[in-house]
Amino acid sequence: MKKQTMNNYILENERIRAVIKSKSAELSSLVRKDTDQEYLWNGDPRFWERTSPILFPAVGAFRDDQYSYQDKKYHMEKHGFAKNMEFHVDSIASDEIWLSIEDTEETYSIYPFHFRLEAGYKLEDTKLNVIWRVINKDEDVMYFSIGGHPALRCPMNDNGKKTDCYLGIESDEDVLDYIMVDQSTMRIGNKVHTFQMEDGLYRITPGMFDLDALIFENYQVGTAYLADESKNIYIKMHTKAPVMAFWSPEDDAPFVCFEPWYGRGDGVDFNGSLKERTWEQSVAGKDTFEASYQLEIITQMQHKKMRKNHE
Repeated sequence: MKKQTMNNYILENERIRAVIKSKSAELSSLVRKDTDQEYLWNGDPRFWERTSPILFPAVGAFRDDQYSYQDKKYHMEKHGFAKNMEFHVDSIASDEIWLSIEDTEETYSIYPFHFRLEAGYKLEDTKLNVIWRVINKDEDVMYFSIGGHPALRCPMNDNGKKTDCYLGIESDEDVLDYIMVDQSTMRIGNKVHTFQMEDGLYRITPGMFDLDALIFENYQVGTAYLADESKNIYIKMHTKAPVMAFWSPEDDAPFVCFEPWYGRGDGVDFNGSLKERTWEQSVAGKDTFEASYQLEIITQMQHKKMRKNHE
């Protein structure tokens, strides 16, 4: 059953175990039980002190860390404030947990909406479902963006390196497009880069993330995955987000973040208001927005079946 240790909450079924922190409602561990294999980055601050923060009510950075709404300027740091907030546990069972935050005087001073954010985690066989509910407590339309940021181990073994791994995307096309941060402005640029895959896989190369995240827009990515040096897929993410980003802080960092985004940072040419941001979401008064993504651990047997079906 459920356990609590220092605001860490353990969920488990017969196949997998997950640990959720109350701060940021952050996933901090995802383990396959029969092998005791960990799939999530451990949060070592040498590379990155987080593991899977929730990005809300902003995804990415605002121009000069400022945005305008109804002709008033507000200041907000990159990826919003939910990642620094303590969530309240609303309900918990052996394989499911729901946590939430609500607006405060402090949040209202930088984000002028009354909201409730609920984050749910539910285990299903070798899958972890992550669900967000954004509830507008006001009568007027509320504008926001939300995203995930789980850091997945790459490579899986402690003796390998990230360039032993492959990043994969399920697609009918072998060539996809992505954009990156413009280094002169540190906002999202307009230059389109080519992501050339072979059999759905792209070998991770040195310097691949030197210019920050690879950002795929327009629903190009529904399922993404990591594979080892033998091209064995070991974890997948399934999402319906309009934007998917992949990021790692440096070559030696043994993880890649899979980031499903309902929203995006400001571009080099953007000068609009909050509601005009690219991929900005909205929810009507007294209404609820819901979105989710899923992490799926792939066993060797599942991989062999997928390979056979592909052939």
